[in-house]
Amino acid sequence: MVKFADDVTLLVPENTDTQITDEFNSVKVWADANKMTINLSKTKEIVCLTRRPLKHLLPPILTGIERVVIAKLLDVFIDCHFRFSEHVDLILRQST
Repeated sequence: MVKFADDVTLLVPENTDTQITDEFNSVKVWADANKMTINLSKTKEIVCLTRRPLKHLLPPILTGIERVVIAKLLDVFIDCHFRFSEHVDLILRQST
């Protein structure tokens, strides 16, 4: 039997006692214990912001992880402000 797990989504809210680095390290430890490898070159981080945040306090950068402003989640492109314009544009280009 062969199993593949090719997607993991980790959501960490802004107002929490848990740091993103701690959560990501927990995922890596779990993957190692289950003989799985996380491909860091395919791993992306997106920090989603409200339209009018009181402050822009970004979490620390995850070592070896690219921070992006647009990410693909479940085959849908979403940007860091929860807009889907990139995805809609892609669908419109494909339909012409």
